[in-house]
Amino acid sequence: MDILTLIAPAVASIWTIAIVIASLTVWAGRSAYRLLMQTDILLNELDRATGHLKNAVSDSAFSARFPTLSRDLSENPVLGVRWREYRRSLFVPEQGLIRATERPDVWFDLGLYRSRAIGVDLRYHAAMPGLLVGAGLLFTFLGLAVALHGAGDLVGDAVTQADRNAALHQLLGAASFKFWTSVAGLFLSIVYALFRRSRLHKVDAALDAFHAALDERIPMITPIQMLAETNDLLRQLVVTARVPG
Repeated sequence: MDILTLIAPAVASIWTIAIVIASLTVWAGRSAYRLLMQTDILLNELDRATGHLKNAVSDSAFSARFPTLSRDLSENPVLGVRWREYRRSLFVPEQGLIRATERPDVWFDLGLYRSRAIGVDLRYHAAMPGLLVGAGLLFTFLGLAVALHGAGDLVGDAVTQADRNAALHQLLGAASFKFWTSVAGLFLSIVYALFRRSRLHKVDAALDAFHAALDERIPMITPIQMLAETNDLLRQLVVTARVPG
């Protein structure tokens, strides 16, 4: 007796179908829950940082609070590494408006997912719908192999009607196994893809809000503008030096 004949009764069982579908559901659910928790951490930190940026009522008030804000963001477990890199690109005068030399989205992007405090594996979650479909198809082809193997027991002169009925019962059970696992895999794949898309959309919206708050409080300054302001400052110093005391 070969292995397909041995597993045929188990494959045809309704309990086997339920266990396989439950396993696929648990796998998808655990992955979705992990993505939910990890993206919630990022969303909370982005919302809190955006709120700190918007708390200042004026540019001068923001400049006065900037050292404290910068220290807090530098110690942030999620944004800290990127903020320290971004901070080094800022033009921070002793007095006046703080300027950025690069756009904030250069620093605060999807790389935040890989921070140690979050650790989202975007490639895994992107592949998850395909993995669910693949798992469903794997069990489908297993059921198909068992069904085709069992079909040989339906023919033959020596096969009794009772044996033929038993083989037909297993054939139909294996056929239902392969269809239900495919349906479960496809359904979970669609649901997971939609869930992943909604979570990433929320993070993108939070990132856009954070970028907008940074642009509002720390506007861009181009190298030409910085050179022009430096020249103006030098002219003022020259004029001041020429004025008799």
